[in-house]
Order: sequence, then structure tokens, then C-alpha cells
Amino acid sequence: MKANFKIILWMAVAAVIFTTSCRKTTTISTTENLVSNYDYKVVYDWNELFLIIDKDALGYRPGPGPKAMGYIGLAVYETAVPGMPSFNSLKGQ
Repeated sequence: MKANFKIILWMAVAAVIFTTSCRKTTTISTTENLVSNYDYKVVYDWNELFLIIDKDALGYRPGPGPKAMGYIGLAVYETAVPGMPSFNSLKGQ
């Protein structure tokens, strides 16, 4: 009886995952959500704060700091790609 319950539970979980993952993604069709319409100041301020913290962190240089800045840059780029129609995502690379 327990085996049947587990099989039914797994089938229900698989059905939920399958039905929710097959939705179409939306694309930006208007010009109101473009990156060029927003200020750069938030990203700039966060990068400046990271550089201040990294500069004063004892024993944390030179390896992890630049690598973390690279990952932060990639995350910012991937976040901004939907608002830049002429740019492509790095998702498949």
C-alpha cells in the first residue's frame, strides 16, 4: 500500500512540474522597460561599496576580489539583458 502511495505522489509531483514548466516566456515589446531609461547609479554605488570593502579586507586579496567582481558583472549583465533588445544572453555558454 505504501509503494502505491509513493508512486501516486511522485506522479503528482511530476505532473505539477511538467505543467508549470511549459509556460511561454514573455518578451519586452514596449520601449518603457529599456535599460537606457534607468539611471546607472544603483549598480555603480554597489560596485563602489564592494571595492571599499574589498580594499579593507585583510587577507582577502588578490584572488577572490576580482573574481567576485567578475561574477557581479555577469549577474548585472544577465539581469539587464531583457531591457537591451540588441544584446544576447550568455545563458548557453
